[in-house]
Amino acid sequence: MAKPTNNQQPQQKADMANVIELATISAGARGIGFTSPLYLDPLPVALANNGVSTATWNAFLAEANIAVRFRWTAGAVLGFLHNRHNKNIRSRMRKLAEAANRDNVLNNTVRVRYEMKTQMISVASSGGAGSGATLETYHRLIFSLV
Repeated sequence: MAKPTNNQQPQQKADMANVIELATISAGARGIGFTSPLYLDPLPVALANNGVSTATWNAFLAEANIAVRFRWTAGAVLGFLHNRHNKNIRSRMRKLAEAANRDNVLNNTVRVRYEMKTQMISVASSGGAGSGATLETYHRLIFSLV
């Protein structure tokens, strides 16, 4: 893929300004963090109003849940403390979004993009007995109208 020139960047910014965000769904860890995240969201009203059917939505979510599933390889296990198991999901989810947009899976006007957000959650125990932190990672799918 060609690197964008400075002349292309203002157009790209203008294109992004014309995008209307319709809905966002997130899959996060369930339980203690060793189980795969899942998208369990019903069809958002904004997507239904823009021509996405329930059958199309359910098929898309089934594919998304396959892509977001943890693959416990040796590298992911060894890199657990560095969040490698979540970072490995990124390429599969980006490919899912690219394929959905290329093939007009949702419809001709609804586009999807993927974002991974990780945040540190601090916890403190009562009575001053200690504290700690945990990483929470969310795999977001953002749907927009173009």
